[in-house]
Amino acid sequence: MIRVVACLAVILLHVSARSVYAYMAGEISHRYWFEAIVANSATRWAVPVFVMLSGAILLSKGVTWKEACRRRVPRMLIVLFASVVVYGLWRAFVVGDFEWGQYLLDAANGAPYFHLYFLYVMIGLYGIAPIVSNIVRSLDSRTLVQATLAYCVITCIVLTSGTATHSYSRNALTFAWDYVGYFVLGFLMLRFAKRQLWRFFVLGYLMTAVCVEACALLQGASWNWTLYAWTYFSPMTYITAIGIFGFLLSVNVSSAAAWYLRRLAPATLLVYLLHPMVLETVRKAYGFAGTPIANPSVEILITFVLTTGFSLFAALLLRSLSSIRRIF
Repeated sequence: MIRVVACLAVILLHVSARSVYAYMAGEISHRYWFEAIVANSATRWAVPVFVMLSGAILLSKGVTWKEACRRRVPRMLIVLFASVVVYGLWRAFVVGDFEWGQYLLDAANGAPYFHLYFLYVMIGLYGIAPIVSNIVRSLDSRTLVQATLAYCVITCIVLTSGTATHSYSRNALTFAWDYVGYFVLGFLMLRFAKRQLWRFFVLGYLMTAVCVEACALLQGASWNWTLYAWTYFSPMTYITAIGIFGFLLSVNVSSAAAWYLRRLAPATLLVYLLHPMVLETVRKAYGFAGTPIANPSVEILITFVLTTGFSLFAALLLRSLSSIRRIF
């Protein structure tokens, strides 16, 4: 269930981002900006929760070098290569304003397309998973909690200072290090989170929305601190991610719902990879790709439904091919 819910949250995040940038460009009113904040602030936990889920699964059973080097890392490298090629062709023949040399440089830096950085994160985490797995097993529970908390705090401080100085940058080799805290948090919460944490989600969500709105009102939407609460390593996002992950762990779904979720979950990686192309195609179809939005609140809902539906249909169709299913 967590994979499916997080995947839906990623799509909503990217759909609502259009209104955020439209407001920054002066295309829509403050009312619609606020509606975009409401939607966007509710979804910033999605990528961290994907990482937490991976940590909960992998670190709980342990990861060997053989498994990491022979199966997990090579598989994700194939996924990354295929994604880079597909999105290169997409940018060249559909998006336009494209040059292969710059694109390959972007790919080397971990940013060939706005969502593909996640693949670099997972490749890095899979690569160091055996080390992390050995560490979490060698430490007693209290020390592990303290070490994880320290790692998250240091990461938060480093990324916050980067916001202040505009000096922090990542590349393909360093993406994963920032997410190690989330990776281990997933393992810890699976072991020790015995009660619902939905209050943390509500608190983090409200803190995020209020912070973004307050900064926008005080200094404008383009201020470098305005979108700070939406970064994945702000205190607000940590709180929100912990809350929603703990809540989803505690949810008991019916047998009927579980049946559908088990069949949808394996398609979430492909849905994640495909949805930007679907989103851009949908918006081009009704003319919102580069023009002011008439009614952003309606557009967000319609686009979310269409993007989710078509992305899921395409993913399930592709996974009907055994060669695709083995990799994706």
